[in-house]
Amino acid sequence: MNTVTLQNPITKQFKHVPVGFSTTALLFTSWVPMFRGDWKNYFILSAVGGALFLLCFVLVGIPFYIAFHIICGTSYNKWNLKNLMFNGFKITSLPYGVTQEMLSAKLDLDVKQFMA
Repeated sequence: MNTVTLQNPITKQFKHVPVGFSTTALLFTSWVPMFRGDWKNYFILSAVGGALFLLCFVLVGIPFYIAFHIICGTSYNKWNLKNLMFNGFKITSLPYGVTQEMLSAKLDLDVKQFMA
């Protein structure tokens, strides 16, 4: 698994954050941020997922709920990594074979400012 290692310079806490598709977020959507302690994304995904779950059976149908799960699977790790970097964590190591430019392209963000 490709993981980026982040460290908070103040608390010296390390986090290993996966990069790329998240099978767990595809299957369990809002439970993943809760277990990772990512409360902001937990409440957002719970609210959107709950609303879509109710609307699926009343108005729009199950394909939109399935699309929500696919979006979570493809995007959650990106959201989590960006959230941690904007909260002060610095990148200490990249996965083998991944450059700063590749990670910048994947996150749509210049990661040079977040390097330790």
